[in-house]
Amino acid sequence: MVWIGAVLGLRWSELAGLRVGNVDLLRRLLTVAETVTRDAQGQPIHSKTTKSQASKRVLAIPEAPADLLSEHMARKGSNAADQDSFLFEAPAGGPLRYSNWRARVWLPATTAAGHAGAGFHDLRRTNATVLVRRTSTRRLPNSASAKVIHDSRSRSTPKPLKVRTVEPRKH
Repeated sequence: MVWIGAVLGLRWSELAGLRVGNVDLLRRLLTVAETVTRDAQGQPIHSKTTKSQASKRVLAIPEAPADLLSEHMARKGSNAADQDSFLFEAPAGGPLRYSNWRARVWLPATTAAGHAGAGFHDLRRTNATVLVRRTSTRRLPNSASAKVIHDSRSRSTPKPLKVRTVEPRKH
């Protein structure tokens, strides 16, 4: 989940809202169409919308993350009949609860990787920083993309997070 978020620059709420049907492994496409957020008590709220209309998008999945998603779905036993199941679920099923996921997965992983204190959104910022460094705005397809580049230049991370491989925890 973390690597997919970093590679594709997704928000945590977008990752948590992904359904099995949002992933097309044959064409290596991922559709961002829904989110999972929190209410005032921290309970997960599934929304059939995204943060904004521009947040609804179809993304190409590079080969390595596509392979990882394929393995995840196979381990989970997902198939075409599970289109509406969450791609990443809470241990007891259903949508992830951010506070539990953060304590159970995120904090141990960032500590093990030497990035204690990093937030999940830092992955999105790092993705934007890498995009800025690799892309000129002349080659981007629309003004919304140019705005993302402009905004990320003003807020890019001073030093992108260095990636270090950490063995995933066995469930």
